[in-house]
Amino acid sequence: MDDKIALRGNKEEMVDGAHYTLTDEGKKYLVPAPAAIVHPRFCGGKRKLRDLTGATPPIGDGVGSQVLVTYTYDIVEAPAWFNNAAIQKMFANDLIDVSKPSVGRARLELTKDGWSAPD
Repeated sequence: MDDKIALRGNKEEMVDGAHYTLTDEGKKYLVPAPAAIVHPRFCGGKRKLRDLTGATPPIGDGVGSQVLVTYTYDIVEAPAWFNNAAIQKMFANDLIDVSKPSVGRARLELTKDGWSAPD
């Protein structure tokens, strides 16, 4: 349903927009704002490592040392709505193209059990 919505929460600055109500299925994939860092987002599927493509030299020695790695990954077990044409069109800038590998970066820390991504 199209109507006027507040731009960035500013009720004095109204723009054309739409309001949506999530279904129970949609709620399963919603990542709330604090966990999503900036704004709520949807997340579906899992990352499957394809290849480590680079790493910085370790900072520090032994347990506690850190590296920044670059890697490629595939999205597996993506929900059916990932392939819905209307969703893809509406969120074209936000959805990952699951038909090709994506690139990611992560900070890893050496623990007594090996390299691990810190929480």
